[in-house]
Amino acid sequence: MCGFGQAPQPGVSAKRIVGMEYPPFARMAVLQGKVELAAAISPDGTVKSIRVLSGPGPLASPAKETLSKWLFLGCGSQASECEVRFVFTFVLSGACTPGARCPTEFQVDLPDKVLVKAAAYNAVIN
Repeated sequence: MCGFGQAPQPGVSAKRIVGMEYPPFARMAVLQGKVELAAAISPDGTVKSIRVLSGPGPLASPAKETLSKWLFLGCGSQASECEVRFVFTFVLSGACTPGARCPTEFQVDLPDKVLVKAAAYNAVIN
């Protein structure tokens, strides 16, 4: 198993990483925090399943959806599957008006850390 702060299991490395946008509802609610996920990786490198180990549900669901699209370089020929763990950290910094160009910074620090950073939405009241 690959774990936090441990060297990756031989033969397990990311082949395709799919980014994500900071969830709009989380921007509006100024929701941030860490989500810890454990993904079961098949020998062909696809994500078979994902468990949420900790973190707020409104951030965990988009993190799971994103991680499910990643592709890995397998677990080695001897294992039927292996587990990799990731910590997605969601951070809001500054403010942005909904509808304006408010990009998300998506940064992956292999083997197990993902940063999703954006500006919070300002409340617009008419």
